[in-house]
Amino acid sequence: MEGSEAAGIEASVARRLALRERIVARRARRGREAEFLFRHAGDLLADKWLDLKKPVERVVALAPRDEALLQAFVDRGALQRMGRLTLCEPSRSLSVLLRRKVSRIQPRTLRARVLVAPSLAGEAALFDAALSFFALHWQRDLSRSLTELAALLRSDAPFYAVTFGEGTLRVLASSLLQAESRLRDGVCMRVPIFPSLERAGNAMRDLPFLCQPFVESFCVEASYESLWDLLRDVQTMGESGAFAETTPLSKEVVALADELYPRSDGRLRAEFHVLVLHAWTTKRRASPSREERALS
Repeated sequence: MEGSEAAGIEASVARRLALRERIVARRARRGREAEFLFRHAGDLLADKWLDLKKPVERVVALAPRDEALLQAFVDRGALQRMGRLTLCEPSRSLSVLLRRKVSRIQPRTLRARVLVAPSLAGEAALFDAALSFFALHWQRDLSRSLTELAALLRSDAPFYAVTFGEGTLRVLASSLLQAESRLRDGVCMRVPIFPSLERAGNAMRDLPFLCQPFVESFCVEASYESLWDLLRDVQTMGESGAFAETTPLSKEVVALADELYPRSDGRLRAEFHVLVLHAWTTKRRASPSREERALS
C-alpha cells in the first residue's frame, strides 16, 4: 500500500480518535449497556458477509468499536470465512480492549486470524475487502471518505460501511436548540447533520471506481426516563465527541431541554437511523505492455 494512501486514512480518523480517546475509560467502567445499536449493526453486517459467494482472504475493519463488530463476526461464523482480519484502531485504549477480546476467541486457530493494528502504514498490499463501522459520519466530505476507503482495496473487492443517517437524534437536537435559545444569546448545533440515504447513494453512484452501489437503512428506537439518560448513552457510544467543537452544555440547558422533550407514556424516545452502504471496486485495467505502448 502506498505511503500516501495510508497517511490519508490516518488523517481521516485523527479528529475522531482525539475526541473518542477522552471518553474511553469512562465507557469501559460503565459497561456495554449502550452498545445495543452497535451489536444490532454488527449482526447485520455479519449476515451480509455470509451472503458473499466465496471466502475472502485479507479483510480490514476501520473503527471496529472495541468488541461489538468482532463479537458479531465470531458469533455468526463470519470470521471463519476470512483468512486474516485486521482491526485498525488507532486509539490505544480501544486497542487494549480489542486485544483482550481477541485473546478470548476460541479455538486458537480462529484467534490467530485476527490482528489489531494502530495504523495501516506497514501494509505492503491492498486488501481483498473492507469494513467501516460508524466512522463515515465523522467526516465532512462523504465522497472523500468513500474514496479513502476504496483506496485500501484491490480491484473487484467488496466493502461494507455502516454510519448514522439523517433523522438520528432529531428530537434531541430540536430540544437542545430550543432550550439554549431561551437561556443564551447564541445557540450551537449540538447534533451533527447526518447524511441522508439519497445523499449517500448519490455519492457512491458518482464515484467512477465503484460498481453495484447499494444503500439501505434501518431505524432503532430506544426509550429513556430522562434526557440525562439519553445523553449518557450517546456519550457511552463514543458519539459525544461530535459536540466537542461547541460550547459545553450546561446543567440548566439540559434541564430545560428535558422539560421540552416530548414524551410518550412518561418516557422520551430517541431514534437512531443507520445507513448500510455496499459496493465493489471496479476491475482495474492492467498497465499496457511495452509492445502495446509502442503500437499506440
